[in-house]
Amino acid sequence: MTGKSAFRVVRLLIVLLMLMTMFSCSSWKSKVIVVSDLPPLEKDNGYNYDNARIYEKFTKKTGFRLDGTENPELIRSLNSWMGVQYQWGGCSKYGVDCSCFVKAVYSEVYGINLRRTTRAMYHDMAPVRKYSLEEGDVLFFKMDFGDISHVGIYLKNGRFAHASKSKGVMINHLGQRYYNKRFYVGGRYQETGSSYGLRKKSRKS
Repeated sequence: MTGKSAFRVVRLLIVLLMLMTMFSCSSWKSKVIVVSDLPPLEKDNGYNYDNARIYEKFTKKTGFRLDGTENPELIRSLNSWMGVQYQWGGCSKYGVDCSCFVKAVYSEVYGINLRRTTRAMYHDMAPVRKYSLEEGDVLFFKMDFGDISHVGIYLKNGRFAHASKSKGVMINHLGQRYYNKRFYVGGRYQETGSSYGLRKKSRKS
């Protein structure tokens, strides 16, 4: 083999090695994806990631697992009230009683200004039997002396939110003996004497 031929062979080998190196780097090297840098996914199929975070927080606070069909504005409002202590006559997140809790949530979620007392609320509602309850219906209880004296908001599957005298704002179940025994009737807000159907207040973006 002449000197020129040997040189050509060596040069060819160098070129082949360079090509192999290029292909190995460009074709087989894994690409690192930082998920926090990715743009948000399209909200297709009705899935909303902001709402999902609210549902997750609510579940952690209450132990009540949601399935995503709930009114997100209602869950967002309830989530902000969970754990607030009970205070008779109170109407803030420093302390709230049962009727003002319901009044505040209705204002935040539905844009409906309920009257302040449990008895007044009762007169503004169309009665709803237990088996016909829907999310957002108001629940009335006869706690003491046979009179309506407690109120809460129905969620689903027997669960309801209310301001308990002993533990503040929390979730309980109508099937619990204490509440089942004292439940009187559900109520659905009515306007001008007819069944009104809860309206959802649009959320400002």
